[in-house]
Amino acid sequence: MERIRDELGITSVFMRTSTARERAYHKWPTSKTWIADLIKAPIKARMATWVTGSARWIKKFCSKDSN
Repeated sequence: MERIRDELGITSVFMRTSTARERAYHKWPTSKTWIADLIKAPIKARMATWVTGSARWIKKFCSKDSN
């Protein structure tokens, strides 16, 4: 399945969602809506929210390019 997706140039759903999540996490804190407040001061919850999950995921898997 992976090979067929590569041949057709189709990105996986996981890659699309993770890219959109990371973009939103970095872009929306400057927004003038309530979503900026949620990102700047995440809700304390037992379960991970998309904000806390995104922050943890970005810290673990993404690194800034030093070049």
